[in-house]
Amino acid sequence: MKKLLALLLALVVVGGFVFAEDAKPVAAVTGYFNAGTVLYDQDGKQSLGPSWLSSGHYANLGVSYKAAKYGFSATIAYENDAVNTAFRDYTLWVKPYDFMKVSAGKLRNGDYRLTSYIDGSGFNIRLADAEYGLMMQFYPIKDLSIGAFLPVAAAGQNAADAKPGFGVAYTLPNIAKFIVAYKTGIDELFIGADIKAIEGLTAKLCFTMDTTAGSEFQRIWATAGYGLMDGALDLGLDAYYKLTTAANTLWVKGKAGYTVDIFTPSAYVSFKNVSSPAANTIGFGAELKVAAGDGALYLGVDVESASSVTWSIPLTVEVSF
Repeated sequence: MKKLLALLLALVVVGGFVFAEDAKPVAAVTGYFNAGTVLYDQDGKQSLGPSWLSSGHYANLGVSYKAAKYGFSATIAYENDAVNTAFRDYTLWVKPYDFMKVSAGKLRNGDYRLTSYIDGSGFNIRLADAEYGLMMQFYPIKDLSIGAFLPVAAAGQNAADAKPGFGVAYTLPNIAKFIVAYKTGIDELFIGADIKAIEGLTAKLCFTMDTTAGSEFQRIWATAGYGLMDGALDLGLDAYYKLTTAANTLWVKGKAGYTVDIFTPSAYVSFKNVSSPAANTIGFGAELKVAAGDGALYLGVDVESASSVTWSIPLTVEVSF
């Protein structure tokens, strides 16, 4: 299978040069760094690392080269107090025709995925989530994209276990973008709409479910964002409703931020409701963001009340280019 993938990569590269048009290529280097710490919490403890990592820091470095009919991109990631030089993803792609695109490599493709407004959480998994394989995308008419990802079996895995994924995205200009995706490897079906009918308003409504027999995972997602006062005042909402036989769960988070020069103070409140009122969770917090160029510093306080009250004072530094 690895030899097959190498052959596919070679075909993509050769095809790119064969079908290349006269156009000015664009090369780019991008990067992102995030380091955080909890200065203090209710137990008098400190900890290191972003909330979405167990410890340490997170950073990535990306390179890309894009011509009219072919291109290349790759990302190296470092995290969890360890320098891991393995590529997180790399892609070679070619467009032999305007209606067709072929990508090969360790692909990370989010063309058929939507994310929340406040936290940037994905409502569904990527069709190719840093996985080895081949992706075919077709554009039969304007604003319509049809994609299929064919993974390559990993070491020790049967070819039949490398299951494909499929996605369709269609945009009605100035109205909405509709997405349907099905990742057979994890039996995930996703249906979503990114509504664009109101200028300045971000609004997405989605449904995700696990189609495995007996599975109870079904979740309705909603997110929205709106800017007032020429964008200085930003209002956001993230929410989901998880349906199960045992206990349905409603989670809502609202956030408001106001930007003055390099300073953006903000506050949020969240609520999680399950069948038992005693298990309900309320959270709230505040944060001050100080931005300078491509970097920003965040100092905040987070409080959560469930069976007991917990709190923390996080400090985060973020740099991108």
